[in-house]
Amino acid sequence: MQGEPKIMLVILCLLLLGAWYFYRAIVSINKRFDALDEQLDNLRIYLYEIDPQFDHERHLLEELDSGGLMSGALHLRHTEERRRAGKRTLNRTFFNEDLETYMRDRAFERDANKEQSD
Repeated sequence: MQGEPKIMLVILCLLLLGAWYFYRAIVSINKRFDALDEQLDNLRIYLYEIDPQFDHERHLLEELDSGGLMSGALHLRHTEERRRAGKRTLNRTFFNEDLETYMRDRAFERDANKEQSD
């Protein structure tokens, strides 16, 4: 019965050591996720505030916010044209179901056209 307290102490030390190890691993993972989040935030800033391909859409949104006549219709037409062309708009996320459906339909049309030409 003399060894039982020692065994309990060793088990307790191993549990604390394991908990400390997992805590350090989680902290390391959280730091990596924070760095990734910061990089994605910088990418979002570039895409939505700096990227020149969205200049026209930004201009239309500014007109829409100022209450310009027909600015809503112009913005809607512009975004629809970009969607039909398969290009991103400011309000579209990096990946969404609409884009996936569009790409699937486009591949289907391409395959159908290829079969007709053969």
